[in-house]
Amino acid sequence: LVIQKLKSILRTNNIILTSQGRSALFYILKSIISKKKNEIIISPYTLPEVIFCIKYSGGTPILVDINIETGLLNLETLRRKINSRTAGVIVTHLFSDLKNYENIKKLVKMKDCYLIEDSAINFGAEYKNSFVGKDSDFVFFSFNLIKNLNLFYGGMIYAKNNQNLKKIIKN
Repeated sequence: LVIQKLKSILRTNNIILTSQGRSALFYILKSIISKKKNEIIISPYTLPEVIFCIKYSGGTPILVDINIETGLLNLETLRRKINSRTAGVIVTHLFSDLKNYENIKKLVKMKDCYLIEDSAINFGAEYKNSFVGKDSDFVFFSFNLIKNLNLFYGGMIYAKNNQNLKKIIKN
């Protein structure tokens, strides 16, 4: 019943529930990290659990500071850090205003790596008449006590590509 309601709110069937938001991130990372592509770019303004998920899934966290005006990753620093070993880039939506959001998405796509959005804090936020992150490869959510959608515990994964979602489920 809960999953049907969430699918209705987000207008997608490509979601699965997890025990926690950090579990959701771990499953995503396990599906994209390889020996050749093991770097995950993220802002240092995050929870230690996110860094642990990267390390426990076999990845290497690469820190890129935020743009103080947007709250998103600093685009120029991201351009310098993203490379052939980058498996994914995590964009954390916390205090962001989505300025440069499109530029970050274009850069990540051009560099052939995955865009993962941390929407743990902002379930239901919309951008261009859809939920934030719907055009990204993955989005993960958390539903614990301090989140917008408080279910006391739990998390969720959205995958744009149904094959990617099936790979996560299989793993």
